[in-house]
Amino acid sequence: MKRGDYATGLEALHVDLAVESDAPREELENLITMSERACYVLSALDRPPEPTLTVEVNGEPF
Repeated sequence: MKRGDYATGLEALHVDLAVESDAPREELENLITMSERACYVLSALDRPPEPTLTVEVNGEPF
């Protein structure tokens, strides 16, 4: 590999959610839906923000 010749990033992401509960199915469906909506990782990947980079060298903008 040449210097600077590389790629980074995610190729796949899998999330497991395991629940043990006696709650009714309707309540569990709501809980799972709300958990998915509240997951910041899934949210960021679904609607990725525009990345920015700020670099300083010796305390000065570079």
